[in-house]
This record gives sequence, structure tokens and C-alpha cells, in this order.
Amino acid sequence: MVPSYIYNKTMKDGILAPNTVMGDIVPDLSIKEELDLMMGSIDKKDNANIAIWNLDGGKSVTVTTESPMMQQLLPNSLKYKGPLLSGAVATLGKTRTPLFSATHYAKHASGTSINYILTMPLLPWEMSQLSYEFFEYTPTSSGEVKTKKIGEIPLSFTDIRMLHMFGATEKFIVVPLWNLMFTPESLTHVLYDMTHMCKSISFAYDKPFYLYVMSIQTGETYKFELPPARGVHLMNTFERINSKGEIELVMDAPTTSDVHELDLNKFCLFDVLKIPNMKDTEFLYKNMPWNTTLRRYVLNIDTMQYSIEDFPRNWLQLML
Repeated sequence: MVPSYIYNKTMKDGILAPNTVMGDIVPDLSIKEELDLMMGSIDKKDNANIAIWNLDGGKSVTVTTESPMMQQLLPNSLKYKGPLLSGAVATLGKTRTPLFSATHYAKHASGTSINYILTMPLLPWEMSQLSYEFFEYTPTSSGEVKTKKIGEIPLSFTDIRMLHMFGATEKFIVVPLWNLMFTPESLTHVLYDMTHMCKSISFAYDKPFYLYVMSIQTGETYKFELPPARGVHLMNTFERINSKGEIELVMDAPTTSDVHELDLNKFCLFDVLKIPNMKDTEFLYKNMPWNTTLRRYVLNIDTMQYSIEDFPRNWLQLML
């Protein structure tokens, strides 16, 4: 276990410390605990969705979560070193509330790492103006990590897309904002919804799938609107020049083959991971969208046109 804030508080109190989770919370959070999770200092915003990353040039093992607060271990002994919070993120926290980040950093060819932070203004009357802010993390010879902002994608309170993973090429970031949405009931209900995520995530059948391309050098963004799509992870992203000399960004991602085959809002995204449901193969067969296709999205940022190509869906087809 990584002895971060949540672990230490849990061990001290003898009960799981309040943290944002996808499953049911028993006993439920009090209003004070909800406030602590939403408005408390960033050191309280770690969680258990852990991945391993090399952020400082190999001087540490960086444990990432869906929080801007990272934890670091010594590379050989795995002894806990302490938390890592970049100066840029700490400064950001003076004017905006950092909410989530991505467990999966994107590695740039230069050796730097890229990630986002979903932020919300501190002032109540501005809370409807959220933003995905992208940062580049550069290791230094002294073991420090320098951070600079690349750019941002503004979000409306009524259309907050879930972003778990994105891609980086030599010059661009490719950001898929799938149709999985965080849909708070209202601004007055946002405190409950932000701390009970499974109750406030839905698939937006009536909205387009947004794919953004962002220039790493300038922060300029290109927005593409595509048919509704459900995805989480990416397989590949790269840039290329087509026969006309135009720049194309290519993203390969496993997606639900047909989003209309099942009602994707019948169950919470994480209900299928509950142990009783996992043991019930009939439940999984009937309610889990297993039917998946690896799709290639080609985005032309010179013409702002796109194309979608499906890869063969089984190994026999691939061999043929």
C-alpha cells in the first residue's frame, strides 16, 4: 500500500477514508465529507486507480492516480518517498479547484510526459465554466520535474465528458471526449453528484463524439464532431502527411461496435464489476457491451474532414 493521505487516514480511523469512488459508499458520506472531497486541499485527492510511470528520469517510481497529486517511491527498494505536486498545479489551485487527472500519462518522443487536469473555478457563480488543462512534465538533471501549460479545452457544465486516456504525437495531442458524460442533476446537486460518480455518469445518445487535436507548441485546438461512440483506452496515435501534403492525425481505439445494441444507460458503467454480477455470467452476457471493434479515426486538420475505418474483428479475418 502507498502511505498517502487516504491510506494513513484509513489506518488511523479504522474505516475507509472518504474518497471519490465509482461503486456504492457504505455508510454514505456526510455533507462535511462531501465538502472535504470537493473543496479540500489537493493532498486529499488521491485514489486507488494506480498506474506506474517514469516522470523524473528514473530517479523515482511515480505512482499515478486520477488525481493531480502523485506519489513517489524509490526505484529499487520501493520505499515511499512522498507526494509529488508540480509548482504549476499548486499555483493553479489558488484560482481553480483541481478535480481529476488521467491515470495514463502520454509519453512524448522527446522524453517528456503530458497529462491534463480537470479544473473548476473557486467562485460559486463561475462553477459552470470547467476546463481540461493540459501540462507537459519535463525531468531535470537534479531530479525535479518542471511543468508548463500547453493549452486547455473549455467545457460546459451541461456537457462534461469523461476523459480517461489521450494520445500524443510529435506535434499534437489527440483528445477523445467520448459520449460518456458526467451529468449532475443541477448546480445545487453537484456536491452529491461529484462524490457519487456512478450515479451521475450516462451515455449521451443525443450528442456528438468530440475529438480534439491540440498543438503542443501553441495550444491551438481543432474540434471534430463525429457520430456517438463509446471508448475508454487508445491503442495508437500518430501524425502523417497525406498525398496532398495535408496533415492527418490518426487514432486507433477499441470501441463498442454498435452503441444502440444495448441500452448503455440501463446500468452504471461500474455496476458490472460488482462481485455478485461478475459471478453471474448470464447478467454479464446480457448487460455488458462485449461487442467491440477496433476503429481508426483519421482527422485532417487542414480540411477539417475525417474518416472512420473498422479493422477486421477476429483473428481469422486478420490472417486472411
